[in-house]
Amino acid sequence: MPEEDHFFDGVPVVRVPSEKDDTDTMLCIKKGLELGMDTFLIVGGIGGRLDHTVANLQTLAYLRVHGADGMLVDPENRAMVADPGTVILHREPGYKFSLFAFSDRCEGITLTGAKYPLTDYLMENAFPLGISNEFADDTVTVTFTGGRLLIVMSCGA
Repeated sequence: MPEEDHFFDGVPVVRVPSEKDDTDTMLCIKKGLELGMDTFLIVGGIGGRLDHTVANLQTLAYLRVHGADGMLVDPENRAMVADPGTVILHREPGYKFSLFAFSDRCEGITLTGAKYPLTDYLMENAFPLGISNEFADDTVTVTFTGGRLLIVMSCGA
């Protein structure tokens, strides 16, 4: 057994080649799904190389396609992908939230409890109308009827 494996006594370690079709994060997600997991918290995965951040956002969509939930988190951000229905966002001091169409269109978006509410809005992925909204109440309710939505909470300037 190689020396670096000593830390993992009793914990299975999966080794993969560095040249592969999946990202390391995607391989972890696929393994978790295979093991029956349905909720994933990906710590980090935001910032650094933009291409890796985009890949990790797409990984959130992959989870939704496979019936699971996921969130990317770092000290200033939280990102999740939602399918039609209702999502409740909770106010956190210093945080704003943004909504982006993560499919061509998101239909029927209604926001309540937000500084900038929406009613039955059609959001398209080529126009970032949903950026930097604020909480008017302790919770914001996001409902929508079609498409896939990227929801980001961020703090800072």
